[in-house]
Formats: sequence, C-alpha cells, structure tokens
Amino acid sequence: MGDLRDIVKAEVERVLAEFLANRAGSAASSPGEHTLVIVFSGNRWPSDALFDQLAALAERGCQMDCVLSETFSALFGERFAALRLPKRLEVHSHPSEGLLLSLAKRGEAAIAACLSSNAAAKLSAGIFDSKPTVILRAFLESGKPVIVAEDSAVLRESSAPPSAPPKLRRLAEDAYHGLTEMGVRFVSPTELVRAIDSAFYVPVNETPERLAKTRPHKRRMFVTSEDVWKAASQGHKQMIVPDDAIITDEARDHAQRLGLEIVRQ
Repeated sequence: MGDLRDIVKAEVERVLAEFLANRAGSAASSPGEHTLVIVFSGNRWPSDALFDQLAALAERGCQMDCVLSETFSALFGERFAALRLPKRLEVHSHPSEGLLLSLAKRGEAAIAACLSSNAAAKLSAGIFDSKPTVILRAFLESGKPVIVAEDSAVLRESSAPPSAPPKLRRLAEDAYHGLTEMGVRFVSPTELVRAIDSAFYVPVNETPERLAKTRPHKRRMFVTSEDVWKAASQGHKQMIVPDDAIITDEARDHAQRLGLEIVRQ
C-alpha cells in the first residue's frame, strides 16, 4: 500500500511540474520590451489610470513615443509637458508626416490614449488628414494592434450625450463601430497593460506534438449479412476474414443458411 502511495505521489508531482513548466513558458511569451506609439487627440484630458498604466509599461522596458494632435496640444500642451513622464516615453508635439510614418513602421502597436469622435469618424470613412488618423491608418494597414484606452460606451456617451439629436448619436456609434470592424480594440484605461499582453501573447499549440505521439488505431473489418450474401452469390464456399474481424450474429446465421464457412486468418 505504501509503494502505491509513493507511485501516485511521484506521478502527481511529475504532472504538476510539467504544468508549471508549460505555464512558465507561456508567461515568457508575454510582452516585455516593446516599442509602442501613444496617440493623444481630442479635447478631453486622460484619466490618471491611463498614466499609471503607461508607467507600468515603461517599467517593463517598453519604449514609447507619444504623438499629440493639434487640438490636444493646443489645449493641454503645457499641462502635458509638466507631467513627470517615464524616461522611456518621448513626446512629439509637432511631428511631420514623415516622422509619423517612421514611428508607425518602427512601432509594434498603437495606443489611442484619447480618441475624439471626429478622428474616429474620419478613420471609419477613410479620411486621413490629421496626425492621429495618419498614424493609426499606418498601423491598421500593416496589421499591427491598435488599442483605444477608453471604453467604447463611454466614448459614445461623451461624444453624443443623451440630449443630442438621435442622428448625431447614431453617427458617433457608427464611427466607433466602424473602427471595431477594422480590428481596433476598445478597453478600459485600467486594462491597458492586460490588453497589450493579450495583443502579443501567442498561445502554445500542443496539438501537433500530441498527435505525433498518438498511434493511429488499426481499423477492424466489420462483417455483415450483406457481405456474406455477396460472397455466396459469387459461388464462394468460404469467406476468409482477418483474425480480429467483427462478425455480426446476423452474418453468422446467414452464412449457416447459405452453407458458407467464415474462416479467420
């Protein structure tokens, strides 16, 4: 009894060790150091949670470039410059289109810290005449992740309050919905780090390896009364089948009636 306990304990420890090793391997594939482009647009100041999340990404080793739209820079430029931003975060207040495209080419993901309904509508309609629309378009065209660090419902509410005409509310909804169809992901500012993790996480697919270890089962012959009738109708007195063949009772009875001998080999 004691030997059995030891065997079970050893097997449990082995399985647990494999599980922890696989989990550690998955965690290792989570993003650490990445180059991100943060876009600020519109006339709303971001939440404190957003800056906390950016600081957390900087601590991980992420290199970040910030692009300020003309509107955001005019309204909050001085306030933004006064922030104690992480050293790994570089601010571009008046970037040229060439620099925007260079940042998009170098960056691995774009984060829209603030995205006005105007910028969302332009992106959805294929209009790219501002800093946010130019750089976000470049990320979308290259298939790189684009994350808006604001909940889409909150954005729609702030863009078109309940007192606004229904048509105006529908336009805002259509704009943000259009971005969703393009692959843009909307998340709460508090979930930004997790969203970045999810964007770069590649799950380990063990299926090919598991299938390689699985030996295919040998197919067994299944003998039916129809098989017996075909053999007898062709004038055979014996029907030779594999040793592991499955013979139905109906096939046995039919063979006996027709005088056909079923021989295993």
